[in-house]
Amino acid sequence: MQEIILKESKEHGDISFPFAYYHVTSSHPRYVMETHWHEEYEICRVLEGELKVTIDGQTYMGKGSNGTGDIFIFNSGSVHSAEPINCVYECMVFDLHFLLRERSLSNSFIYSILYNQRQFKPHIPFVPKDLEGPESLNRTLGQLFTVLQEQTIGYELKTFGLMYYLLGIFEHRDLFVLPNDTGLAVNRIMKMRMALSYIHRNYKNTICLNELSELLELRPQSVVKLFKDIINKKPMEYINSYRVQCAMEMLKDQTQTVTNVAYECGFTDVSYFTKVFKKFTNKTPREYLKNAHDGGDILHMVNVPNSVDTSLEDEGDDTMMNAKAIDKKVYLA
Repeated sequence: MQEIILKESKEHGDISFPFAYYHVTSSHPRYVMETHWHEEYEICRVLEGELKVTIDGQTYMGKGSNGTGDIFIFNSGSVHSAEPINCVYECMVFDLHFLLRERSLSNSFIYSILYNQRQFKPHIPFVPKDLEGPESLNRTLGQLFTVLQEQTIGYELKTFGLMYYLLGIFEHRDLFVLPNDTGLAVNRIMKMRMALSYIHRNYKNTICLNELSELLELRPQSVVKLFKDIINKKPMEYINSYRVQCAMEMLKDQTQTVTNVAYECGFTDVSYFTKVFKKFTNKTPREYLKNAHDGGDILHMVNVPNSVDTSLEDEGDDTMMNAKAIDKKVYLA
């Protein structure tokens, strides 16, 4: 069975034009932006409604209306997620290295970002006056997104021109911050990225808290705290949410059965899989399967309050509730 890899390892654009544009509405299969990270940079703008964004453990609430709104920038390597609330938003993922040019005056500026001497400000709230004048960040970003969305003749050259102009606006308006380069903060983000990558590679297998503890060189209770502090989820909750995302992708294939999908996504008990799946989607796997095959509306993950159904996610110092003890080792699913 082909392994399902989500956004972390997805290529955005291609080697000759590493820019990718996404217009996200409630019908988009990735309407909820689950926790992930990537080496590329990403700019996100809220067009309608509200978007709850978490970046490296810091949570922001973005708003938009009438096709414009707050802007978020995900710097390279940042661990981020977004929960839309009746929201429409758009994103551009890009490789900043591609703007480097031989004997270019802009190289020193771009290198200062790439070498983490400074970072883009993560949240830029919308103010009406930003739509006025040549230094309008929202208007320039809107032009860039339109070019990428329509892709008419010459769009590649227009993209490069607008990107340089956009960076000039960031520089002129000083929309940068110094990186949080304290050893403790950097170490925590690096450990979170290690944990996410490990889960994405091994979600089909039984994963135990002890494994994550050994991988990150932390005590089990410190692993739980790390997850809560940075992505606001317990390890078990994140693992199960990721498995359910993968299950949703697999269930789009009409040749798949619920039982096979459960086992392929790391669940050893179909009834438990059904319970977890319904918790995250408000549908059973069979209901989701029928809806997908009947051409119904696309279903999405739902926000799950931390207090809901503690039988699935309550964790102590060394164990996780609903785990299975095998050879005196505590397992998560």
